[in-house]
Amino acid sequence: MLNRSLWSLGMEATMKLVFFVRAMYRQLQQLYKEQSDANQRKFVVYRGQGLPQQHFMNLYDTKGSVLSFKSFLSTSREKNIAMAFVERTICINSDSLGVIFIMTIDPNATLASSTPFVLMD
Repeated sequence: MLNRSLWSLGMEATMKLVFFVRAMYRQLQQLYKEQSDANQRKFVVYRGQGLPQQHFMNLYDTKGSVLSFKSFLSTSREKNIAMAFVERTICINSDSLGVIFIMTIDPNATLASSTPFVLMD
């Protein structure tokens, strides 16, 4: 919802969201610091998403390369939750292709990163 708002709202409305986004980012940074000591083992997360066919083909053509996201990313440790997102997206927009991103997170490799991630149950 936040990402959609940022893309569709005008500049004035977007500026009002800046304070919310900044506060949320600070909270994520704090949680990341708290959790980084406890999470030392690699783990897998899943993200279910619908993509227009052309976006999917662009993604497929770059298979094996680094992929970056320019938004907050919600994932789950449960593959079936990601599948539910894919199924819902396909029902809403039959032109979309369902994609499940499978990401292995190595907390030790992310310590130097400026992008925090947190586990929220």
